[in-house]
Amino acid sequence: MNKHIIDHPEWQTPKQKYIIGFVTLAFWMLWFYLWAPLISFIAWIFGFHVFQYQMIELGGYHEVLRLIYLYAIVVGVMGGSLILWATYNIQRFSGMDRRSFRTPVSTEELAKKLKIDTNYLETLQRTQVILIEHGHIHVQHIDDSIV
Repeated sequence: MNKHIIDHPEWQTPKQKYIIGFVTLAFWMLWFYLWAPLISFIAWIFGFHVFQYQMIELGGYHEVLRLIYLYAIVVGVMGGSLILWATYNIQRFSGMDRRSFRTPVSTEELAKKLKIDTNYLETLQRTQVILIEHGHIHVQHIDDSIV
């Protein structure tokens, strides 16, 4: 039986996990760096140079920054209103427990409500698998020795 750390990653110390994660990240970055010339060529074919001209050279990024600022304000107002609403509800309903326990339903009452025989309901309650298809109840008994 092989007992190697590669087969049991839970044996690694946190330091080993961080080192492995860092090495993996470094090699993924190297992999993307090696693909950069091809990605640049494809971007140039599909008009990325137009994006660069509009956003960088003509200063279009200023409008993007303005929109991000406006979006941040909207998100802040919406989040703040939710926090205010939650605070209001906490103050209004703290210490109040309006939930109440329901009285247990007897087997006879439940059978009457479901319009089935009490003995059949008790069989259903003991059964492990019940299949209900469009209002028809099918009971499948499972032998306990199999499970």
